Amino acid sequence: MVPNVRVPHREVSDGACRTSAPVAATAVSAVPLGPPPGESVFVDANTLVYHFVPDPVYGTACSALLIRIKRQELGGYTSTHGLSEVAHRLMTIEAIRLYSWPVPGIAQRLRKHPQEVQKLTAFRQALQEIAQFGIQVYTIPPLLSIRPRPSVSRPACSATMP
Repeated sequence: MVPNVRVPHREVSDGACRTSAPVAATAVSAVPLGPPPGESVFVDANTLVYHFVPDPVYGTACSALLIRIKRQELGGYTSTHGLSEVAHRLMTIEAIRLYSWPVPGIAQRLRKHPQEVQKLTAFRQALQEIAQFGIQVYTIPPLLSIRPRPSVSRPACSATMP
């Protein structure tokens, strides 16, 4: 077992997508990392956020996955809800950095300052770049949305035994 060791930053790029993040040192292995070519993956909001931030722990792996999707080695799928979450999280991260706003209450602060939201650009650029990855975006129908379960009446247990 090789321990995870921080090494200097390394850039992951296919010419269009770039990120720079520390990479854990690992032993050379004949087993490829990630899904085999031809498979399809659901791209969660975290994967996209970690790519665009870039996250020092997960950014490189997330960027590598997105590059494989862009190269059509893998099929990529996400949902409109996931894209909304990406936009919101990137918007809040940019606002915190740009305006030095505190993290607690950031969503409420954004609602109260729409003129400041109009000045944010990173989340818009990210959504445009996501479209270039070739990720298919699906809308989740309302019938599949989570709803409270209807109450089920159950018969009372009988204390008598046959």
